[in-house]
Amino acid sequence: MIIFRKNPKLIIRSLEPSFKRGPPKGYVNAIERRLQYAESLLGAIIQCPDTGVQGLVNDLKQDSLAREIIDRVHNGPYVSSYSAMAMLVIN
Repeated sequence: MIIFRKNPKLIIRSLEPSFKRGPPKGYVNAIERRLQYAESLLGAIIQCPDTGVQGLVNDLKQDSLAREIIDRVHNGPYVSSYSAMAMLVIN
């Protein structure tokens, strides 16, 4: 927004935005937390011993993008937490 202020000698032009830019406070942290939960759940599904679940994972791996995502989650930083999450999901 451009604001003009009249002065007897000159006109001052301000180019300050009229509203804050960027996401609301805490939004990025909330999105990161939700992504971590989704990765943990996917990791638990990948490690589930059920043959039906493993068949589904193998079917998903036929798609190159799904295989890339599954491999990234399987080799990701939360691998040790998948076992604990899997026990929560199964029970």
